[in-house]
Amino acid sequence: MGGTSSASKKFTQEVEGIRCGCYIRRPDKVGVNFDRALVPLRHIDYDLEVANSLLHITLKQVYRNPIDKFLEVDYAVPISPESSIYKFCV
Repeated sequence: MGGTSSASKKFTQEVEGIRCGCYIRRPDKVGVNFDRALVPLRHIDYDLEVANSLLHITLKQVYRNPIDKFLEVDYAVPISPESSIYKFCV
């Protein structure tokens, strides 16, 4: 692709092998020159509870939109086949 736009400088291009996080759905529509652009993660907070053989994790992630346009995003989180997600809030 051509030169790096100012919008592209505010996002992170997907690093090979990383498949989790918040991605811009159509980066070209907001001036980002990456095929898969990650929205910057600014804060993460978590709480773990173990009961018998179960682990309950509460995870809160805060992402920051660094441009003045609304973003349509996809959120990806890999889990093992033995795991499950029972609640997801935006």
